[in-house]
Amino acid sequence: MPASDSARDDREAAVFGAEAWRVPGSVDFIGFAGNDVIVASQSGAVVRYGRDGARHIIAEGALPDVADVAMHDGALYLASESIVRVDLAGGTVKPVDLGQAAYALAIAGNRAVVGDSIEGPLRIVDVAKHTVLAELEHSRGYTSPYIVGDRVIAGRNQRAAGIWNLQTGKRERAFAVGNATLFAMSPDGKLIATGAFYAGTLQAIDINEIASGERTATINLSCSPGAIAFSPASDRLAIACQDEVRVIKAPTGEEIAKLAGPRSYVRTIAWSPSGDLLALGGNDNVLHAWRTDTWQPLSRVTGSRGEIRELAVAGRFLASHSWGDSSAWLWVTDLVKPAIELGGKDREILSVAGDGDGILVALTMTPGNERRASIERWRGVSRIAQATLPSGRFGMAPLVRALGPVRGGGVWFTAEGRVTVLDPDLRPRWTSPMTTDDPDITDGDADATATGATIVLRSGNTLSVISGIERRVLATRPYTGCGSSGPKISPDGKRFALIDAKGVFVFSTQDAKQIASLGLPTEDTAERTIAWSNRGEVLALAGPSLVAWNVDAKSATSMSAANVLSLAVDGDRVYFGRNDGTIARRSLTSMRATAKALPITEPAACGEHGGSMFGSLGGLGDSDQPRGRLPDEGTYDEPDSTMPDFNEAD
Repeated sequence: MPASDSARDDREAAVFGAEAWRVPGSVDFIGFAGNDVIVASQSGAVVRYGRDGARHIIAEGALPDVADVAMHDGALYLASESIVRVDLAGGTVKPVDLGQAAYALAIAGNRAVVGDSIEGPLRIVDVAKHTVLAELEHSRGYTSPYIVGDRVIAGRNQRAAGIWNLQTGKRERAFAVGNATLFAMSPDGKLIATGAFYAGTLQAIDINEIASGERTATINLSCSPGAIAFSPASDRLAIACQDEVRVIKAPTGEEIAKLAGPRSYVRTIAWSPSGDLLALGGNDNVLHAWRTDTWQPLSRVTGSRGEIRELAVAGRFLASHSWGDSSAWLWVTDLVKPAIELGGKDREILSVAGDGDGILVALTMTPGNERRASIERWRGVSRIAQATLPSGRFGMAPLVRALGPVRGGGVWFTAEGRVTVLDPDLRPRWTSPMTTDDPDITDGDADATATGATIVLRSGNTLSVISGIERRVLATRPYTGCGSSGPKISPDGKRFALIDAKGVFVFSTQDAKQIASLGLPTEDTAERTIAWSNRGEVLALAGPSLVAWNVDAKSATSMSAANVLSLAVDGDRVYFGRNDGTIARRSLTSMRATAKALPITEPAACGEHGGSMFGSLGGLGDSDQPRGRLPDEGTYDEPDSTMPDFNEAD
């Protein structure tokens, strides 16, 4: 390659939002090693952060779909049926055999507490001999165990919690709480804090003395807490919500500090061993940390947060939509910096799309307790039009999955399995009939040509080709995929492509008939997405690889694209939305220099497929989990008392 071409390709490479405090995946665990913060993500990444923000990725993808994490003896143990040990010094990843599967895990000394399923009991296991020493009494259905001294504490999804003796497995306490996956024991073993729920919609945290069962404080909240933790000295309790973090004096409940929350669901919170640092993380894929002497934040991140799931190019601007905080940003592409946030408080972004040199945004707004859906038209950093959409089925705000422009200034969008066309004033003009035979379908993905002349809708088990200009259905066909993504229409508008867990499929936009297919590796269960290059190639994102498939030439190549969840193409530039909230810009020309040939094979049949049966145990306490206060909540009873036994099968 000539030197000038090489220099041009180097200029095309850039990263948007490359701050050090980002995490590859949602944060599931925070621990400390010396002065450093150790983070584990649900995607199996282990990252070390210095107090100055220096980031060192110890391991990536050590174990997919992490269910629980334990830190012990200079290593992190990740559990998700199998267990792996990640050495924090050298980064080596080794499998660990404790003699049984593990979805719940805690380790202290030579003992581990292991749960082999959400429904199974918790067992005490000898770490060295891999033998079961005891089963925790009445522990069926309990998850998220952790160890404090010689005690084990764990919660159950049916709003119960318990404390056991680590040596004998005998249950010492059984009690009812408002949210059994939201609990913390003080390091001195004297206090327990639990999630609670009182009359109306008020959330609360109760602090109780373990010995007497007496409630010492109730902290009322206007938010749904996602994580709580006592300080090392047992004198402070941190309570983390999406919009705020409160630090409370224990055991009396007076407020010490109120901090700005991350604006996304919080999965974990932790204090440093000396108590001088408070750190939390969750679904925005960012490590948030504060000094506890001044409560000043150590970590700052600008622009998108969370997994980048959607990208749209509009002239010199790039719109990104992340699922971490349901927000979106406009980026100035030549300056590689954020220009303006499109989301924000009470503005949940649903979808973004290019509109010539502008951007279309679908969102829901929640002023007060009213939730309504809107579509906005932006030119640069200015919003030039906005319209509220009528309520959908059941009187609820419609969930807009995709949108785009229609020739003449109109807009199309898809919601509840249909396509709706708006006139230039953003008033509803036409809605397509239901094309799927599933009457309960409320979802669907779609793509369209730049003018809206051809819209392809995937709704339920049906593909439909629709004209947004003529406002009619042109063709339909049945389609059943293995967790499909797409469709995406080719630049010439003649074809569209879908990708699923087994392969890529190309269809004609004229009659929706399949033209070609390409098999992809079936062992990779990562989410996949698809686009078209300026050369008319199908660009398929499959796990750590980007596949470029020339359908007519019947050739395909594979290029590296690790940690990528979405992509958008603008000429020779490709924008990659990554799982740490950053966006990488690469030149296709430079990427092809390292491409490897991929054999053309037919996709395998779907057969049995799907995600993990159990998912993340950390997700049991999500903010949308039903809550209720039991009559005896806050009271303590011995296991042999009249309190209802949650383990009748035992």
